[in-house]
Amino acid sequence: MVWSNQSITLYHGTHTIAKANILRMKEFDLARCRADTDFGTGMYTTTNKVQAEEWARRAAFRVNRRTRGTDAKPHVMEFAVAPEQIAKFQSIFFIRSTSEYWELVRHCRDEQHHSRTGPTHWYDLAAGLVANTDLLSTIEGYDQLSFHTPEACAVLYNSLVGG
Repeated sequence: MVWSNQSITLYHGTHTIAKANILRMKEFDLARCRADTDFGTGMYTTTNKVQAEEWARRAAFRVNRRTRGTDAKPHVMEFAVAPEQIAKFQSIFFIRSTSEYWELVRHCRDEQHHSRTGPTHWYDLAAGLVANTDLLSTIEGYDQLSFHTPEACAVLYNSLVGG
């Protein structure tokens, strides 16, 4: 196969109620995203569909446990993102489990932003490994690409395949 700068396939694991809200609003609402995550408040995706399916199961379980009477089902959203659409963003990437990666993860889980200089303190995109909840190791085979600004989230939303 010849390289053609093809779209990057990303997945987001969620539940059917959140998916309906996203489609109704025609955007991702960063205010509804969890703050205590590896790279802070953002829209998290992965290249690993199995990982997204696991995240979707967990998301549905959490909402059903928290809100009695709801019947949220796991759902995986798929995106085909053009590389040139995300190349323009301020990004940070971690390929290995380095001290810098762990410092950022701990900081984001405590402070909820990247402390980047500039008006927003956020990188548009952050990518890397997925930390275990113990903050001592990463989950083998898992990855994440998170979108942290409205502009980056708009590119992701506009790359939605199907729904």
